[in-house]
Amino acid sequence: RKSRNNRERPAMRLEASKVQEQLDEAVQILGLELDNLLRRERSNIRTEMRAISLTDLRRLADFIKEKCQVYGWIDPRSKAKVDDPEKVNLYQLVFNFIGPVTAPIGHEVVDDSVMIGPDDEVPGGEALWLEHKGRRRLRYVRGVPPGPNGNDPDPFVRTFSGSFAELLWNEERAAGWFVSHFWGEPVVDFVTCLNAHDQRYKLGGGGLYWVCAHANSQTHISEELGTEGPLCSPFFRALDLAKGAVLVVDAASEVTHRMWCGFE
Repeated sequence: RKSRNNRERPAMRLEASKVQEQLDEAVQILGLELDNLLRRERSNIRTEMRAISLTDLRRLADFIKEKCQVYGWIDPRSKAKVDDPEKVNLYQLVFNFIGPVTAPIGHEVVDDSVMIGPDDEVPGGEALWLEHKGRRRLRYVRGVPPGPNGNDPDPFVRTFSGSFAELLWNEERAAGWFVSHFWGEPVVDFVTCLNAHDQRYKLGGGGLYWVCAHANSQTHISEELGTEGPLCSPFFRALDLAKGAVLVVDAASEVTHRMWCGFE
């Protein structure tokens, strides 16, 4: 598709074969448990109890360094390829990796907060099928949905997709530390800061952190946040449970200008 100035725009689609190959590698490298999502119709782990360990975050940083160029990750805003693993931020990580792996093939995602772009582009990949049910929009992030004339429901279609933390652990885990941060900061730098925090408090790599990108379902984010305001959000509940908070300050101190970080 061409833009208004008649120049070709790079495609933003994530090839299904590459997404599946990446997922298969992630299962091995990161120890993901796909059955934690595939066998559920709803989450049984409260959002505020979805902590992630520093060990898991270190593995994720290593995965980015090894695989982001291999699988041709792109920036969802500029549509440019991500050339430097050291600069991959959370926006890029969620679009290229967390979104797709937390919506396994055959899953559907219902979320009216998602903005559908040109050519049915959506965060996390291509929407292969779009419907409207009442006032809500239904989109398939990956996989082929049942045909419009099918009489029987597809047994492989699920309405649930969860958080990244739920792929790592199938139980509630309270975070010792709540992390407030800017999504535009490189993930590698983010993990480096938590390494320093771990050393300062002598946690031995065993600290548990609440990180919104990993605790919230990125394909059902509007449902996670709710409609009753910040004091009823999983952010507030996680803050209330944690014994301390970590403010990860990026190089430009952008974190000090973000609304949610200010609330935290």
